[in-house]
Amino acid sequence: MLQAIKEFTKGPGILISTVMWEFFSVTGMRALLIFYLIQKLHFTDKNADQLYAAYISLIWVTPLIGGWLADRYLGFKYSVILGSILIMLGHITMSFSCSAALYVGLSLLICGIGCFKTNAVCLVASYYQQQQQKLPAMMTLYYVGANVGGTLAPILCAYLQLRYGYNIAFLAAAIGMAAGLVTVI
Repeated sequence: MLQAIKEFTKGPGILISTVMWEFFSVTGMRALLIFYLIQKLHFTDKNADQLYAAYISLIWVTPLIGGWLADRYLGFKYSVILGSILIMLGHITMSFSCSAALYVGLSLLICGIGCFKTNAVCLVASYYQQQQQKLPAMMTLYYVGANVGGTLAPILCAYLQLRYGYNIAFLAAAIGMAAGLVTVI
């Protein structure tokens, strides 16, 4: 049992905690974005919806580019690290309440998620190339970590937004991603 815990915390366990924080930061941002655009930056409902739709579309398309970059140039681990850094910087930038920071922050988030999403799954799988029987259990833990982060994010980020404002909520997402980055390095 002790050996299994040591093996888990050596590689995949750390990566799974990073995935939890990535889901926390991305889901937390999604929970706040429309309200932020309308309440803080005074977008119309239609413009806020359009920007939100573009953001969501791009975070699901850019992992294709991130996967290609990892396969050709960076490798899985460096893509995950780069994605974590970009996500963290995107949230920090979003904490400045102005339109310029909004677009720069969203661009950093989109690029970061593109580098992170598919490569984190591939990195977990690469730990178990020689031990295929352990892969299903690790992938289950991967998705448990993702669901924990995705569940806690809207609750905590919404609470922080109501109590302290959008800036603190975005900074909380950045701090979460920084914690994930520290564990993966």
